[in-house]
Order: sequence, then structure tokens, then C-alpha cells
Amino acid sequence: MSILNDIMTIQEAAAEWNIDDSTLRHAIKKNKFKTDEVRKSANTWLVLNSAMIRLYGPKVKFINLFTTGYEGKTIETFINTLKENKVNIIVDVREIPMSRKKGFSKTSLSEILNENGIKYAHFKELGSPKNIREKLHSDHNYDEFFSGYRKYLETQAETMDIVNTAILSNKDTNFCLLCFEKDPKTCHRSVIADTISKSLELGVKIIDL
Repeated sequence: MSILNDIMTIQEAAAEWNIDDSTLRHAIKKNKFKTDEVRKSANTWLVLNSAMIRLYGPKVKFINLFTTGYEGKTIETFINTLKENKVNIIVDVREIPMSRKKGFSKTSLSEILNENGIKYAHFKELGSPKNIREKLHSDHNYDEFFSGYRKYLETQAETMDIVNTAILSNKDTNFCLLCFEKDPKTCHRSVIADTISKSLELGVKIIDL
């Protein structure tokens, strides 16, 4: 193997081992790397793959799980973002996949995605039930909203198994959970993503677009 294949930047190493590059900078500062394992080229730190294995063990196996909300986006911007991040399949987790925004209702959205080489799947069962949504609109209590949705999601084990199996069987495929809200902290898709992350044998890196 060429020595060049054993060299990477600390940013690349951090990504492959799923740790912060600040952790590696601290390790360099504390001389945890041997003198022949790390060096600075211009403003970039370079580290050996073998050194990373020595200090941190084998690379962490993880997959990316994207989530997104179309609030405030045009269909053109939405599609471009998916393509830029190499998303392969949209998993629509809206209970009712209808929208007043052009291009985001189920039929039109699936057609546009297909035209751009992106698959579409809708799981009504993973949508937030009407009674839970209405309660949130009434009291604006997100703690109770998420608590109620988590309890509901526990009743949808069969559907979650289908999604988990699809992800595990297609590790090189980038899945993206879709709902409306821009902020994942106010959307039930964050609960689904967290549940998937805890269920899979591999590590999952959740990325919101």
C-alpha cells in the first residue's frame, strides 16, 4: 500500500472516526501522537491512518441519516439541496402528505423526485396523529408533544422494523426523513431519527438539511 494512502488531514480523520477535530488537535498538543505520525503542512495537520488506529481503534462504522423540512423552501431549492447531499430516497413521515406549497403534495413530489433520480416512500403510520398535533396547537407544549409521539411510535414497531431493515440492507443509500417544519427540534421526525439511531447496530450520524 502506498504511504500516501495512509496519510489524511485531521478533518478527514475526525470524520472517519466520528470524533471532533478539536479532540485530535488536543491529542497533538498533548503529544499523544509519535513524532513520525503527525506533521503540519502549511496550515494543515496531517496524520497517519495507522496512528489513528493505534490511538482510537478501528474506524467507527456509521451511516448518514438525513432529515429535512420544506418550510420556507421552494421545490427547486429543496431538490437542489437533496442532490448536493447525494440523497437517494425520501421517506415522507407526514400523516397527510398534502401541501399548499407547489410541488410538495405526495403525487407531484414523488414525480419531481423521480425525475431527479431520487426515490420516494410514504409512511403514514409514522406521521404525528391528529389528536397529538391538535393538542400541541392548543397548549404549545413541545415536551408533552414529543412524549405523546414517542408513546405512539412504540405502537408502530412493525413499520419501524421495515424502515430499519431498508436502511441496514442499503448502507450505501442516503435516506432522508421528510416533514414540514424547518427546525427539527419542533418536528416529530427528530424522534424517528433518534429511534432509528438507537435501533441500528451501526452508528448513525443524523444530519438535518
